[in-house]
Amino acid sequence: MRRIRILIAGLLFWTLLGPAQAGIADDIYAQGKYVEAFGLYKVQAEKGDAGAQFKIAMMLHEGQGVARDNVQAAAWMRRAADQGNADAQYALASLYRKGDGVPQDYGQAASWYRKAADQGHAGAQNDLGFLYVKGWGVPQDFGQALQLFRKALARGDADAQFNLGTLYERGQGVARNSAQAAALFRSAAARDHVKAQFALGTLYAEGRQGLAQDYGQAAFWFRRAANRGNAEAQYSLGQMYFQGNGVTRSDSQAADWFRRAADQSLAAAQNSLGFLYAEGRGVRQEFGQATAFFGKAAEQGHVEAQFNLGLSYAKGLGVPQAFDQAALWYRKAADQGHAGAQTNLGLLYHNGQGVARDYEQAAAWLGKAAAQGDADGQNSLAALYVEGRGVKQDYRRAADLLSKIAEKGHAGAQYNLGSLYEKGLGLAQDYGQAAFWFRKAADQGDVGALNELGSLHALGYGVARDYAKAAELFRKAADRGLAKAQYNLGILYCSDGGMPRDYGQAAFWLSKAADQNDLNALVDLGVLHANGWGVKQDYARARELYRKAAAQGLARAQYYLGDLYENGRGVPRDYVLAGDLYRKAAEQGDAEAQNRLGILYANGWGVTLDLEQAAALYRKAAEQGNAKGQFNLGTAYLQGKGVARSQDDAALWFRKAAEQGDPLALNAQGVLYVNGWGVARDYAQAAALFRKAADRGNAQAQFNLGRLYATGQGVGQDYAQAAALYRKAADQGDVDAQNDLGAFYVYGQGVVRDPAQAAALYRKAAAQGHVTAQVNLAALYVYGQGVPQDYYQAAFWFGKAAIQGDAAGSDGLGTLYANGWGVPQDYAMAADLYRKAADQGRASAQYALGTLYARGLGVARDKQQALFWFGKAADQGHTKAKAELQAEKSAAPKP
Repeated sequence: MRRIRILIAGLLFWTLLGPAQAGIADDIYAQGKYVEAFGLYKVQAEKGDAGAQFKIAMMLHEGQGVARDNVQAAAWMRRAADQGNADAQYALASLYRKGDGVPQDYGQAASWYRKAADQGHAGAQNDLGFLYVKGWGVPQDFGQALQLFRKALARGDADAQFNLGTLYERGQGVARNSAQAAALFRSAAARDHVKAQFALGTLYAEGRQGLAQDYGQAAFWFRRAANRGNAEAQYSLGQMYFQGNGVTRSDSQAADWFRRAADQSLAAAQNSLGFLYAEGRGVRQEFGQATAFFGKAAEQGHVEAQFNLGLSYAKGLGVPQAFDQAALWYRKAADQGHAGAQTNLGLLYHNGQGVARDYEQAAAWLGKAAAQGDADGQNSLAALYVEGRGVKQDYRRAADLLSKIAEKGHAGAQYNLGSLYEKGLGLAQDYGQAAFWFRKAADQGDVGALNELGSLHALGYGVARDYAKAAELFRKAADRGLAKAQYNLGILYCSDGGMPRDYGQAAFWLSKAADQNDLNALVDLGVLHANGWGVKQDYARARELYRKAAAQGLARAQYYLGDLYENGRGVPRDYVLAGDLYRKAAEQGDAEAQNRLGILYANGWGVTLDLEQAAALYRKAAEQGNAKGQFNLGTAYLQGKGVARSQDDAALWFRKAAEQGDPLALNAQGVLYVNGWGVARDYAQAAALFRKAADRGNAQAQFNLGRLYATGQGVGQDYAQAAALYRKAADQGDVDAQNDLGAFYVYGQGVVRDPAQAAALYRKAAAQGHVTAQVNLAALYVYGQGVPQDYYQAAFWFGKAAIQGDAAGSDGLGTLYANGWGVPQDYAMAADLYRKAADQGRASAQYALGTLYARGLGVARDKQQALFWFGKAADQGHTKAKAELQAEKSAAPKP
């Protein structure tokens, strides 16, 4: 629709005005002397001159020489129109169409356009045709519009030419004919009709219905219209520069043309200019400017701008992050059917960001987006089906949604579909398929998929185990900041698998993940600090890391922090605090914590001694497959502590732990086979179990296997093998092994005889309280074997053993007191020591005590007591005691 035309030079009023008067008024008007001109025109208008009436109507409308008064303008326009003035009729129709000075009335507009059109007014013919196109004030009738446009065109009206081209381009009232439309647009465009230039450029850009697509021609015509200030053409030319269609691609030129259109408030241009500012393309990146332009377009209802503005608020780009504002603008766009906005609004409901968390709303909006084929919406909706939030949990439905978009290349869906295959949710578990889809997503750079594919390579699930490949994939994701991948890479460097262990690298990557508050990374980095692996040993730092993760409820962290307090590492030992931490972790089902809390109850450390509670906790850990818990529960059954003694149950739990390769359980199970407890006695089976544990470095198993070799039980007797095993255990501080290896050196069994080496080994065990080693070391001092003879040292070590209630220690010390070797001679003390040993059934002590009674040394002479103790010793095969009894029998009177 054109504006009301002001016809001045083209209107000759001399018909009603005298030629001289008309010329004078027109000259004065042309000089810009509107007040004087208005006065002259009004005089004639009041005399009924239609031309003058029309002229003052136009001056009142435009405020020329008089205050603007649209109502008065319309009144004078009607007076001129009623006299049949076609221009006045046309202008009055336009006032009714716009509601300018009169109530808007399309019917009146059509009536006056028709009056002017019937007089051959081209503008009226065109505008009446336009009303027929729109159905405003007249029934919609493209045929009528077509006739009117043709009439106006016949009079050379460019607007009509454009409008007629539009009918051909749309196929309204005529068969659709883009070539004809283009011809009409081209003719109008050649006459500098801006809208026709834009329309012609659009036809060339789109190449409709047989019209060859020609970006060069499109750009040419867009530029013609753009230079005349047409905002749509300016925007379209900006798009040509942005995409490089028909012109050399140039973001800066695109920005320039978008800005010109944006300055005219074209919403699409404002949005596109905002995009360039957000991306820093053609202009300096400025999120504030981007958001400002998005806001201008969004306020006009531009759906893409509303979405972009919501995104800006969600991410805090150019504006303070505000999820409530993000939700507001996403909703506006979503209500207009924008799928991306529907998806993002659904995610806000899912996360409770800017809106109250509402999974049903989340599912509803994601469903709308998914129904439009939005891949992100379908992917997120599938996640709801997996979670069972807002919809009934349905893994199969999730898999169906993901399969469709994964096939189309959606990386997120490929990752999620891989996860379903990996876990066997809604699909048969298939690590090969999991790896396939993870690889698809990884090839697109999806960091989660890179990490998961790395895990499959590390484990050898669905792909060949390949630690180097796993490390490569973890590193790609880790370099892009994925905490899980940084953690996994750190753990891989901690392992001794198929790549060199490197605690320094482990610490580096775990630190990266810990900086992102990855809770497991905090714990494992703490483990490195606690052990001084790859970093300086620092219990305080370990405690700090454990505490940070423990405060967030991670059971592993609570367990490790409890371990520091239980063992007093970097903190004062505190069993109470350790127990509290273990309990928190145990209540979350942490098996290690359940086992350790059980140990505290078993020993009464920081808690009331409670063997039944200890056994119950061991059972919880054991039933989760925790080998230490299984071993401890087996031990409880074997000893009858907290549970009824049961060798069968002990064998059961030892076996479960042994099947996991636990060295303590392997050794314990071997002990059962040696003794026939809960299993049939089987030395060969015991040897096999001891060997497995021994190979894992268990000192007790090394000792036990050594003893089987020493005795030839279950294996061929082999002192050399026994000695080698004893040495391994002895080097780890096993006191039994140190003692028995010492005995081998005394007697030269499996080793070259070396009493000095024997003494050194005995001393190590004796210093740790091993009573047999204390007695053996004392004996070496008595006889001066491997050490200088030293009765004082002998007495010291016999005394150590005697204090522990050892019969041999009491016997040996008694002998020293009886003879005054290394101690003052004291028969009473000797008798007392012999008695302690004798009461324990030691034959040599029984004989020695009998001798003291026979001689009255340290005790009153008592033949009956002497014979009593000789008899005890003789019953054990003591030769001298037998001789004493035989002598007494021979000396007895014969009947």
